[in-house]
Amino acid sequence: MSKRCKLLLIYLSALVILATVAFNQSALIGWWRGEAKYKGRYTNSWRAELRTYKYRGYAYFGCWGSSDSIWFFEREPSKWEECLKKVLPKGFRAKKDSTPPLRDGDAEAISVLIELLEAPEQNVRIQAANGLERAGEAARDAIPALLAMLKMQDWEAAIAARQALRAIDPKFDE
Repeated sequence: MSKRCKLLLIYLSALVILATVAFNQSALIGWWRGEAKYKGRYTNSWRAELRTYKYRGYAYFGCWGSSDSIWFFEREPSKWEECLKKVLPKGFRAKKDSTPPLRDGDAEAISVLIELLEAPEQNVRIQAANGLERAGEAARDAIPALLAMLKMQDWEAAIAARQALRAIDPKFDE
């Protein structure tokens, strides 16, 4: 094999490795950090998706001692969707009305949701608490993290944590 062929083979191998790392960056980061995994995705991947849903407020229902809140989130279009919107016909619209993921109460998502409670973004923490609330009593492992969330300066996240704690343990306020 000539020197030129060996060099070409080395360059192609390096290109394949770089492409693999680029396309699997989230998986490599999650594996390296030892993050929880749900539906084949690590916590950092879920966090990236949840960050696209911006917190728009909540509605409070209930009376003294029992409450229920509905949290409103709106998905913001990505930069790619904004670029496509300029290029494609006027009929193209970015998907804004979708429901945030991890809010279906699946018990398998609990470990990821617990890790997401420590995210720096408020909207991610609120969505994680909301997902744990919907999981109900199956999310008992989340109680210490939710109690820590109650002590944060962020009162809206504290409301979400309190609501999740009530769903996990109905005797929480007693």
